[in-house]
Amino acid sequence: MDRYFVVVFARDPDAMRGLQRFDFDLFAPTAKRSGRDKEYPFSIDGLLSTEEIETLGQAGYRVQVQDPAEKRARGAQAPAEFSQWMRGVQATITRERAAAARARASAARKATRKKPVRKKRTVAKKPRGRTTRRK
Repeated sequence: MDRYFVVVFARDPDAMRGLQRFDFDLFAPTAKRSGRDKEYPFSIDGLLSTEEIETLGQAGYRVQVQDPAEKRARGAQAPAEFSQWMRGVQATITRERAAAARARASAARKATRKKPVRKKRTVAKKPRGRTTRRK
């Protein structure tokens, strides 16, 4: 079954809510009021088959087909076994760990450095209370 990435356009917010009854693979976070089309101002992205696209068209929605699913599928472009992937990523992991170790060592050196001790200036205190003597 061929599937396509699509943008579904609706006329009003009620029509957008009506998409729930179809139970299609629509991406809820992409629902928005768009300025693409004045007649259909609301849109949502999805991944639909040709039959689902036809169903929405018959129900009064406008559907814009963007790409076949195979074109955007990352796994289909460059499949790899875990061991192959790990070898490719291992150098990056090693560099990141070494950088983190250097940062920890640098922070430890800074924390153990002796800071120069400043002498506090002593100021003569003023006497409190009466300043005149009693007889």
